[in-house]
Amino acid sequence: MSAVDEQPAVADGERSDDLPIAGYTELTVARVLPELTGLSRAQLWQMRDFERRHANRVAVLEAIERALA
Repeated sequence: MSAVDEQPAVADGERSDDLPIAGYTELTVARVLPELTGLSRAQLWQMRDFERRHANRVAVLEAIERALA
């Protein structure tokens, strides 16, 4: 994992209560990956879109893409 992957999703304090993973914006990649298990396809798409717009962490995006495949 790179240093970027160790950062929370949003460094500027932005929060989103609409995300299916509680506290997502505060979580590192290591904490996010297990949380992806069990999300519905719609929730995975939501997480993917949010991640792309904000932190754009490769490891998270790859895990989401694998889950959607």
